[in-house]
Amino acid sequence: MKVIAPPILYKYYPVEDWLPRLMNGESMLFASRTSFNDPYDSRSAFQVDQSDVGTKWLLKKFRTEQPHWSPAKRMLKVNQVQRRLKLPSIDRDDTELDSVGILCLTEHWNSMLMWSHYAKQHKGICVGFRRDIDIFRMALKIEYVSEFPVILRPQDDHNTILQKALLMKAECWKYETEWRVVKRPMSESEQIAIKQQNAYLPSKDLHLLTDSRGAGFYAFDKSAIESVTLGSRITERCVRDVIRSIDSAGLAIPIYVVEPPNHKYQLVRKDFQRGSMAFPIEI
Repeated sequence: MKVIAPPILYKYYPVEDWLPRLMNGESMLFASRTSFNDPYDSRSAFQVDQSDVGTKWLLKKFRTEQPHWSPAKRMLKVNQVQRRLKLPSIDRDDTELDSVGILCLTEHWNSMLMWSHYAKQHKGICVGFRRDIDIFRMALKIEYVSEFPVILRPQDDHNTILQKALLMKAECWKYETEWRVVKRPMSESEQIAIKQQNAYLPSKDLHLLTDSRGAGFYAFDKSAIESVTLGSRITERCVRDVIRSIDSAGLAIPIYVVEPPNHKYQLVRKDFQRGSMAFPIEI
């Protein structure tokens, strides 16, 4: 089934001193999975496939790559590979996955749980990003599954490993309707090869494909920022910081504010009018 990407993806934030750099497109954090609040997130099991399927896969691989080998030698090499894959050195895959940078986004601005978990109990903000600009073009939809992902060795290639390890989550997180942009560490030689293979692309697109340094901070096109929504419990001080950050970045974007709780389990936002809002008492 074809996945239809939403035009806007959102991210919830507390209001902190790095906000001006975010609004100016200077600093977007791609976090390591080691920092996630769910210890099961971005985890998978490694399994050496010694079934007929795994054995046939290796035999076919050796038949293609080493056609001069005898059937007995190919079988010997299969057994050697399967034994080697059982050794603790396989943990290198976990180390490599720890170094990958992940930007987590969502389809919705109006999740009560995400306002509570990620936006300082509704005192923060939710930023909308256009899906068709810069790094957000690379967002991939999370698949929610009931079974723990299993990476099969040796047949799962690098892309399959990333898919199973970083783009699958437990079904209990389905309410987050999450999308992710993944930045794995990329060697200089790999960057050069990608540029040569895609020389026909505009320089911006080439940069998007090759600016992949793993976990850390990345610059992005600030025109991707579509809107900012203020939480229902945001303080006057935080509003001033948000407005100052938006104005300093020269962004002409709509600003919304979530209305105080009413008699429905439903979040409603309205246009924010500067100077016309009553704020919670700051403690």
